[in-house]
Amino acid sequence: MTETPLIRQIVSRPALSFIITLAIILVSAFLAAQVTKNTTPYFLDRTHTERVKEDLMTDIFERSRETIVIILEAKSGDIFSAESLSLLETIHKTLDSVDLIEMINPKLNTGKSLDKASLISQYNQSLAAAKNEQESKEIEALLGQYLFPIRNIKSLLNSDDIFMLEDEITIAPNFEQEKIAQWQQNQGKEILDNPLFTDALVSPDGRAMAINLELNIDTDDSASTTAIFNKVQGLIKPIVESSNFDLYFSGSPVVNVEISNVMEKDNQRYFPLIVLLIALTLAYLFRSAWAPFFALSVSIISIVITFGLMTLLGISLNIVTTMLPIFIITIGVTDAIHVLSESKLDQNKTSKQEATIAKVSKLFRAMLLTSLTTALGFFSLSYTEITNIKEFGIMVGISAIVAFIISVTVLPTLMANINFSSGTTQRPIRFFEALENIAKKQTISRCFALLFLLVVFSLIGLPNFYVDQQNLHSFKAQTQLRQDDARINELLGGTVPVNVWISSDEQNGILSPEVLRVIEKLEAQAKRHDAVGYTSSISGFIKQLHKTLSPNDDKIQSSELSPELISQYLFLLEGGPSRDLESIAKVGPYNETRVVIMSKTDGSKQLQQLLDDLGPIAETLPEGVSFRFTGYGSMNAAASKEIIQGQLSSIIISVVGLLLVLCTIYRSIRIGIIAIFPLSMSLLVMFGLMGLLQIPLDIGSSLLCGIAFGIGIDYSIHIVEAYLRNLKALQSRDAAAQAALTDITFPILTSAFTIALGFSILLLSEFQPIFNLGLLISITMLVSALCTLFIMPNLLKLAKVGKVVEQEEELEPSMLAEG
Repeated sequence: MTETPLIRQIVSRPALSFIITLAIILVSAFLAAQVTKNTTPYFLDRTHTERVKEDLMTDIFERSRETIVIILEAKSGDIFSAESLSLLETIHKTLDSVDLIEMINPKLNTGKSLDKASLISQYNQSLAAAKNEQESKEIEALLGQYLFPIRNIKSLLNSDDIFMLEDEITIAPNFEQEKIAQWQQNQGKEILDNPLFTDALVSPDGRAMAINLELNIDTDDSASTTAIFNKVQGLIKPIVESSNFDLYFSGSPVVNVEISNVMEKDNQRYFPLIVLLIALTLAYLFRSAWAPFFALSVSIISIVITFGLMTLLGISLNIVTTMLPIFIITIGVTDAIHVLSESKLDQNKTSKQEATIAKVSKLFRAMLLTSLTTALGFFSLSYTEITNIKEFGIMVGISAIVAFIISVTVLPTLMANINFSSGTTQRPIRFFEALENIAKKQTISRCFALLFLLVVFSLIGLPNFYVDQQNLHSFKAQTQLRQDDARINELLGGTVPVNVWISSDEQNGILSPEVLRVIEKLEAQAKRHDAVGYTSSISGFIKQLHKTLSPNDDKIQSSELSPELISQYLFLLEGGPSRDLESIAKVGPYNETRVVIMSKTDGSKQLQQLLDDLGPIAETLPEGVSFRFTGYGSMNAAASKEIIQGQLSSIIISVVGLLLVLCTIYRSIRIGIIAIFPLSMSLLVMFGLMGLLQIPLDIGSSLLCGIAFGIGIDYSIHIVEAYLRNLKALQSRDAAAQAALTDITFPILTSAFTIALGFSILLLSEFQPIFNLGLLISITMLVSALCTLFIMPNLLKLAKVGKVVEQEEELEPSMLAEG
C-alpha cells in the first residue's frame, strides 16, 4: 500500500522526525501562550442583528448599558436612617474615582507610567482632534473606558422623585439629610409611594436599596469587566461590613466574571485529571506503562499545536472552547488505542520497526477516514451564529486532522525506536469478552428487537424535550452569584433587562395617544408574567407626575391626557437635575423611547414566552412607528433560537456530509446508510434521555450532535473496514462478521470507555450545561459503541455488503464494497 513506504521513511529517520516535531511544538507553545480569554455572557457575534441593535440602542438611551446591580439590605429596621444615607454617600464618593489605569499602558505601549491627570488631558485632546465618530469610539476604547470605567452611578441619592413641596411640584432627589428628622418620626417615606422607584431602587417594604453601576467597558472585554468588578467589590465590601447592611451583587457583568472564575477552576481541574484518568485506564487495559505514554503523547502534542493555531486564527478561550483539551485528548488517544491493540502483528514481524510499520499501514486507511469524518462532524457545528459553538467546532475539527498527522508520524516513530513491552496479548477485561460473545451471538431478530426497545425508550422521552438557554441558573445553587441573585429577586424586581425599543418617523411621534396606549398595554401584559418584577416607560413618568398634581384623578392613563398637558409635564420632567427621563426617551425630538422590563430569570424559554406575548401588542403601533426587542434578555432568547437552528444545521450537515463521504469512499450507498444508522440511534436515545431527565438543549448540550457523529463514526468505520478485510480473506459473511468482531470489539470498547471516562471529568464543572454535556457524551459514546457492535454486523450481512468471490485477487476495501 502507498502509505507503507511513507511510514517507513518517517520511522527510519527518528532524529529528523523528532527535530521537526520539537520545532513545531516550540513555535506552537509560544503562540499558545498568547491565547486570549473571552467570557462574555453574550454568545452572539458582534455582527449579529441582536448585538447590532443593542449597540444602537445604548447610543441613544442613558443608563442602558451593562450594569452591575448592588443591593444593600438592612439587617434590622429599614433604609430610612442617617446610617444608610451616609453609606450611600460614601459608596458614591468611593466609586466616583474608580479607574483601570493599570490596564492602559499595555494598550498604549508607551513603556512609561502616566498619572491620571496626564491621561485625562491626553484623552480630552484626542477627542477634540477626532475627525469622526469612529475615531471617537477608538479613543474611547483605548483610553476612555479605562479612565472612566463606570459610566453612571444610580441610587436613591441621585434619582429624581416627583412630590409636592409647599404646594409646588418638585422634581428632585428626595432621599437626603433634610428627611432624617421625619424618618425618625416614621414619616417622610414618600419614595415608597413612587412606582418609578419601588422594585427598581428600593424594595416595597423599605428594607433594601439598590445601586446600579452602568459600565463604560466594551461588552466583550472580559479582562476589564473582571477587573472593574473585582475592584468595585474590593472597595465596597469593607465599607458595608461594619454597617447594618448585607451586601449582594448581580447583573450581566457579574455573570461574566463568574463564568471567568468557572473557566479558571475548570481549566485547573480538567487537564491533570483527564491525563491521570486516561493514563491509569490505558495502563490497566493494556497491562503496559508505555500505552498511556504513546497515546497521551499524541494528544498533548495535538493540544499544543491546536492552541497555537487558535492564536493565529484569532479565536479566544470561552466557556465552550475551554473544554478543548478534553476533546483533543479523547480524539488523540483513539487512533493510538487501535494501533496498540494490533498486538498480534508483533509476533509475525522480525523487528519492532517492522511490526510498527505493519500496524500503522494496516490501520492507515481507517484512521484517515475516521479523522476526516470526525473533523466533518465537528465542522458541522460551525454553521451557527453562536460564536462559542462555532469556534469550538472549528478548533476540534482542526485538532482531529492534527491528531491524525501526529498518529501516523510521531506515534510510529516513538513506538519503533523505544524499547518497551507491549503488554499482554490476551484480552484483560472479562466484561469486554462477555460483550464480544453477546455481539457474536446476535441474530437479525434480536437486532431488530434491540432497535425497537431503543425507539420506544426515545419516544417516551421526546415529548418532554425542550430548549432553554440560561446563564444565571447554569451555576450551582450554592455559588455566591446564585444566592445573591435569588435574594435580589426576593427584594426587588429582577436583574435581567428586556427592552421594547420604539421608534417613530416623526418628531413627538412617541407622544401620540395611540403609541402611549400601546406602551400601557405592553407594561400591563408584561406584568402578567410571574418572572417580570418591574417595568418603566415614558407613560409611567407622565402618569406619576399627573397623579402627584391631581391625586383625585390617579386612575387616568397617560394616553387619555391631552397633548398640551403631556408637553407641559415633559417640560417639568426635563428640568429634573438627574435627567432620569433620558434613560427611557430621546428628549427633544421625542421620536425614540423604550419600555424597560426587568425579569427575574434569564432563561430563554420564559423570556421567549414574554416576547411572544408582547410582539402582537407591539405590532399594533400606528403606521410610521416601529419596534425592536433589545436587552440582555432578548439576546438570550435570540441565542436560544440560534441554538435550535445550529442543532438542525449540524444534524443535516453531519448526516448528508458523512453519507456522501462514506458512499464515495466505499462506492456503496448501503454502507453509508448502515454506518450512519447506529449514530442516529444513539442521538435519538440521547434526545429521549434529555426529555426524561429534563435536561434542556442549551449552549452545552447543543454540541452533542457534532460529538455523536464526529467521534461515534469512528466505530462504524472501523467495523466496516474490519468486515471487508475479513470478507476478502474468508469469503463468508458470517465468518467475516465474527472475525471483524474479534478484531475490533476490544479497541472499540476500550476507546468508548476511555472517552466516557474522559468526558466524565466534565461532571466536576460548576457550570450546569458543561456538567450535562459530560453526562450525555459519556452515555452517548457507550450507546454508540454498543449499537455498533450489536447492530452493525447483522445489518452488513443483511444488506449483503461486499462481494463473495471465488477467485483469489487483490481487492481494496472500496472495490470489495461494491455490489
